[in-house]
Amino acid sequence: MPAETAGADLAATLPYDYAAPVVVGRAADRPLVDMADLAGRRILLPTESPYLATVLALQRKGLALTLEPAGKTLTAEQALERVAQGTSDLALISSNLVRAEFARRLELRAQFALTEPAPMSWLVRGTDRQLLSALDEFLAQTYQSGFYKALYSHYVERPMPQGEANQVVKADEISPYDDIVQEYAAHYDFDWRLIVAQMFQESHFDPNAESVAGASGLMQMLPTTAAWIGAENLSDPRHNIRAGLKYMNFLRSQFEEDLNLQDRTWFTLAAYNAGFGRVQKARARAVAMDLDPDRWFDNVELAMMSFARPVATDDGQNLRACHCGQAVVYVRDIRSRYNSYLHLTRGMESGTDAPKG
Repeated sequence: MPAETAGADLAATLPYDYAAPVVVGRAADRPLVDMADLAGRRILLPTESPYLATVLALQRKGLALTLEPAGKTLTAEQALERVAQGTSDLALISSNLVRAEFARRLELRAQFALTEPAPMSWLVRGTDRQLLSALDEFLAQTYQSGFYKALYSHYVERPMPQGEANQVVKADEISPYDDIVQEYAAHYDFDWRLIVAQMFQESHFDPNAESVAGASGLMQMLPTTAAWIGAENLSDPRHNIRAGLKYMNFLRSQFEEDLNLQDRTWFTLAAYNAGFGRVQKARARAVAMDLDPDRWFDNVELAMMSFARPVATDDGQNLRACHCGQAVVYVRDIRSRYNSYLHLTRGMESGTDAPKG
């Protein structure tokens, strides 16, 4: 469970994963972009959920969100079933369960994460230091083993539909395209695990994925963007990945070189999703909001969210200037998955927790 839920009489082990509370709804319903869209909605949540405090805090801040309490024994699978059947409106489950559950639930959609990812730990009595030390040693050994990485990759990070569950995943593999990503990430000086996390966010590793806007392939390249950077044959994984990284490299070059390495990377990801111009406008608005225009999290992302707030028109409609809240969710989800990949690959290769970019 989240380490932050440990009370004064409890102690948390070393983190073994990172997860965030994700809002889940029906795929047939209108997509939710950000927390403003939760007004008037109902969220199903067990009474002893570690995310209960998060929802109650949102209510205290004025969000007109109704909590639908459930028994403490309600499982994530049962909650998703109630949403799928329409007996509950929305559910809130851990992001590390979303990918496994959604492999067989096409009728559901993960909307967005309510908070940034938090470390997941085991909790023990604070006085039992011997047990805590033994668990820390167990976690350090088990969660860096090739066996655990294979299980996590196969059943959690990219689970197969039930009919394909007999396929085998290599222990040191995150995606089917690691080798290609590593080649071009090294060429453009990006952390390959960050790009794999982005690729999952874009296409769920489906080389045939197409969006309603016409973006296609693993990195969801628009034909106009691909033509501008000279990319062809976007249906080919190698061509698509190379095009995506070439465009990421171009976007990164548009930001000041003296920016903090991590924030320059987050800005680049946001620009990939929402456009460079919108990110720059958000940085300008951050200044007006007395926020730091050179920091993404809790600063420019808040300015970006302000563009997404509905504005009333003369005829009574509520319209958004843009769906900029999607970029905020996009960057946060990629960072969460990237943190998981760093943990999974730690021991496979040396590296740093700071994304190259």
